[in-house]
Amino acid sequence: MTRKIMVLCVAAVLILTLAGFGFAKWSDTVVINTQAQSGELKWGILENSVFQMDNGPDYHSEMGGGMLDVYPDPEGKNVGQTQWSLLDQDNDGAKDALNVEVENAYPCYFNEINFDVRNFGTIPLIIQHPQLTWGNTNQTLESGIVYYLFKNGEVRSELDLDGVELTEDGAPQDAVIELCFQDNISAQQHPNQTLSESLAFHVLQPAEQSTTYNFTLSIEGVQWNESPIAANSASD
Repeated sequence: MTRKIMVLCVAAVLILTLAGFGFAKWSDTVVINTQAQSGELKWGILENSVFQMDNGPDYHSEMGGGMLDVYPDPEGKNVGQTQWSLLDQDNDGAKDALNVEVENAYPCYFNEINFDVRNFGTIPLIIQHPQLTWGNTNQTLESGIVYYLFKNGEVRSELDLDGVELTEDGAPQDAVIELCFQDNISAQQHPNQTLSESLAFHVLQPAEQSTTYNFTLSIEGVQWNESPIAANSASD
């Protein structure tokens, strides 16, 4: 009887020892996997990549053609100017927003700003729809869609003009600027990868002479496996 009890005790000790070892190994595995999934999410605009079309004589675009048929001022006039600056809106050390000031704006003035966005983090991210701030209005932008900026601070897309009075050129009567963001929304961006973006804008007829207009474009990104929009291939 005593021998049976001893055997049972030894067996129990062995079982507990093996269970403890197995739990320890399982626990180690869980910790390793958790660490492998962690990383830094960080993106921003490269300052030395920012380039604007207006580097001398002004560029124009026909009022009825939106942002098509762009051409330099035939007399070489250099009246309108665009000043830009980069902002770090989430205070992570990377500039994630482009602030634009259009000075001495006048109807037909056109400009386009190109810039590169880099993934400064350690995990892949997906570029989201950028956010435009015009006055007190925040507007999500779709790539390739024209948006109108109104005198009263309103923003509307070209697909949402029901009930809006239009000029003979087809633009809203109270809109002062039309703009269009293009490139790489929903593109998966790997660490240290750089993608190109662009923002074109055109001053419309209702704009007041010698006026400064200001708007901000914020570049948004999320971790690759948490994106609400599906990943697409990046374009050059």
